[in-house]
Amino acid sequence: MLYTRPAVEFCLGVSPAGWCRSFFLLASAAVLAVAALPREARQLLVDYGARQQHTTSSSPPSDDSNNNKHTKTGGRDDDGIMKVKAILATVTSWGQVPHSWFIAFYLVSLFCSVFWAGQYLYDGQILRMLASSNKATREGGGESMTFSQVVLVWSLMVLQATRRIYEHIWVMKPSKAKMWVVHWLLGLGFYLAVSVSVWVQGSEAILQKLDGQRQQVDAGVPMLRTDAGVPMLRTALAVPLFFWAWTNQHKCHRQLAGLKKYSIPKGGMFDSIVCPHYTCECLIYLSLAILAAPPGRNNGSFLNQTLLCAVIFVVVNLGVTAYETRRWYEEKFGPAAIQGKWNMIPFLF
Repeated sequence: MLYTRPAVEFCLGVSPAGWCRSFFLLASAAVLAVAALPREARQLLVDYGARQQHTTSSSPPSDDSNNNKHTKTGGRDDDGIMKVKAILATVTSWGQVPHSWFIAFYLVSLFCSVFWAGQYLYDGQILRMLASSNKATREGGGESMTFSQVVLVWSLMVLQATRRIYEHIWVMKPSKAKMWVVHWLLGLGFYLAVSVSVWVQGSEAILQKLDGQRQQVDAGVPMLRTDAGVPMLRTALAVPLFFWAWTNQHKCHRQLAGLKKYSIPKGGMFDSIVCPHYTCECLIYLSLAILAAPPGRNNGSFLNQTLLCAVIFVVVNLGVTAYETRRWYEEKFGPAAIQGKWNMIPFLF
């Protein structure tokens, strides 16, 4: 009990925004930890689709041939490595789900957006409870987003989810590829956390709207102006960036859907970037982080801190996948086929 009580008090003292940030950062750290593993182990954990088939098709040498190559000093180490690889192969073979289940991410995202909208329209207790909890902790001391910002970011998330559902149904080709269920669960967790992140730093504005009147704030903290609209400069930057990335990601997905099996995409952004659809995904969330930044004069920031953590996860997670995709292209088609192309971020990665 002596150890449990401080832990409970700590958990209760963390705001919903804080929990979202923690999830994004811990998930990013886990992805980086996997990326640091030896390549064969990493491939078993992160590869899926065509890259997974390529990985599993190359079976390890038989025990007899291995034993012949062992030295007295290295034999046991080699056996240990082979056992670890065998364990990883067995673990990752459990819980394989169809790659087509990716559509669940966007269905969940759309459902959550509709759910939170319904909570607001009907003064739902879940929304009020989370918003009150986030406002009470005032984590970081920053000011709230305006209500107009909340609505705009909310709308763009609905637009993104709707387009991705459309692509999965009408654009992408059916696939028999599979992925490890852990990947799928991590994706679901991300979209659940993002569904909260896009509005949670607007808790004060939401509560004021729900109550139908301005609320007085604690001493020393300025009152939020709910009629302040959206910050014009950030909006002028973020909205065009969102729609540029949104449109070009759709173009990339159409190009990928039109490819012959296992060929390298060419044309458009694919001429200079290996995975430009990942580039667009990063820009979409970056634009939301800019658009959702609280406009407060005292503690205002150019980026929404909760969504910034989501951007970090997107960059790390897709960056690892882009790197593995490049390696796969090099092995299958030769280094010259993608020479001079950036993996995901031009001039950086």
